Amino acid sequence: MTKITISNTKGGTGKTTTALNLATELSNTGYSVLLIDFDPQGSLSKSLLGEENLSKHRGIEEILSNSKQNVTDFIVSTRLKNVYIIPSHSGLSEVSIKLLMSAGFFALKDIIKKIGSTGSPNGFDFILIDTQPSKNILMLNAFTCSDFVLIPTNPGVYPLMDIVELEKSISETAGNSNPDLKILGVLITMVQRATVYKQLEADLRDYFGDKVFKTTISRAVKSEESAVEGVGVSVIDSKCKLSQEYKRLTEEIVGRLKLTEGL
Repeated sequence: MTKITISNTKGGTGKTTTALNLATELSNTGYSVLLIDFDPQGSLSKSLLGEENLSKHRGIEEILSNSKQNVTDFIVSTRLKNVYIIPSHSGLSEVSIKLLMSAGFFALKDIIKKIGSTGSPNGFDFILIDTQPSKNILMLNAFTCSDFVLIPTNPGVYPLMDIVELEKSISETAGNSNPDLKILGVLITMVQRATVYKQLEADLRDYFGDKVFKTTISRAVKSEESAVEGVGVSVIDSKCKLSQEYKRLTEEIVGRLKLTEGL
C-alpha cells in the first residue's frame, strides 16, 4: 500500500485536480485507490460525492475526534471503479486545533494503520491524501504517515520559493517522525504557451532537475468539467490532450515507484 500526499503550501496549484485525475488513471490501470480529503474546504469530497450529498456522509474529522470509530464505516464508494474516499467537512478545522494542542502528529497514521492492506474497500494499492494549502498540523500529519509527497505547482510567481519552503518541511518530518518520507516529484500544472511561462518552467527544471516530472499538465476547461462531474478527464474525453497528459503522468509515477519500491 503506497501512501502519497499531494501538497503545496500555495493555493491554486491543482492539488485536488491532480488527486482526482491520478486516482482515475490508477484505477484505469487496475489499482484500487483510497482518497483521503484532509482539507476542511472539502473540495475533493464535494467533487466526488456532490456538494448536496456531502452532509449524508461522515467525515475524517469524526474519526480524529473518536479513535474508537470503525474506520471502514467512513469509506465511501465513488462513481469511479475501485476508487473510494474518506470525505471531510468544515469541522476538520476545529479538530485540527485540538490536534495541535495535544501534539497529535500521528493521528492520521493511526487511522491508516486500521485500514487493511488487501482487498477493497478494506485495503488499497494506493492512498492519496489531498491536503490544505497551508503548513499546519494537518499537513504534518499527512507527511508523517506517507511514503511520498507529490508537489503540484503552476509556473506562476515565486513557485521556487514556495517549493523550497515545502522541501524544508518534508526534510524536517523525515528527520523527526518519518525517515522514509521522500519527494515523489514536482508536477508542473496549468501550463500555457506564453514565453514567460516557458521561462518559469525552465527555472523549475534547472533547480529541481530530475525531481520534476517530464509530463506537464495544460490549463484546460475540461479540468473544470471533470471537477464538476466528479470524475477524471479521461472519463469525459479519453482522447483529449489533457487526458493523455494525466495518463502519461500516471505511467511516469508508477515507473518511479517501481524503481524505489518494487511496486
